Amino acid sequence: MPADLVGLIGRREEKLSLRTRDPAEAKSAYRKAAAELEARWTSLRQGTRRISHKEAMAIAGEFYRRLVSSHEDDPRDAKLILGRLVSDQVSAVAPEVKIVAAGDPAITIGCWRGYPHYPAL
Repeated sequence: MPADLVGLIGRREEKLSLRTRDPAEAKSAYRKAAAELEARWTSLRQGTRRISHKEAMAIAGEFYRRLVSSHEDDPRDAKLILGRLVSDQVSAVAPEVKIVAAGDPAITIGCWRGYPHYPAL
């Protein structure tokens, strides 16, 4: 951990598994992990910043793709997680609205679409 980030992150080292025992795969995975860590550290040094709507949608899209791909074998799990995220967002935007899980996020989103405080869906 770089010394200038220890106070911000709260620890002196960061550990992660490369998830392989194969030396060639480990070498490749290490390069990728090291680049990701460097990018993260650079971002932390820059501090917070406002992002555009377009950037927020790109981040949300990447999150969605990762969520769906990690649940390819049983997509019901991804739908439940997505539904919970939608209900959390509604609660954050309009705490007076009570969400009753419909089991399918498309139903929850459909119900939410007409809510005047959050017409973006």
